[in-house]
Amino acid sequence: MMKKIAFILLHIGYWALYIFLLLIFERFMRLDLGRRQQDFHLISHSAKLIFASAVVPAVICFYSFYVFLFSMFLAKRKIIALFISGILIAVICAIAGELTLYSIFPDNAV
Repeated sequence: MMKKIAFILLHIGYWALYIFLLLIFERFMRLDLGRRQQDFHLISHSAKLIFASAVVPAVICFYSFYVFLFSMFLAKRKIIALFISGILIAVICAIAGELTLYSIFPDNAV
């Protein structure tokens, strides 16, 4: 039972810190916009951009590593296979982020 609670708290902590860092990044973007002109459309555009390019690939990559790669390669100490698979998963996640961007911004207005 304690292991399950630690597991859940680890995931909650990881994603809380990740969202916190994204909020800091987004806040700096707002400050930059505030100097020029407060434009809600531009802020909502940047929030969608952050979601598509950062959150979606991060979720896919984190849980792909956690669920598949660690159990398949790290537990068996196949470090080179883990490294190569990790690069492949990271590339796939980047492509997923790009596809998400194109689905949110179909006119290529990124």
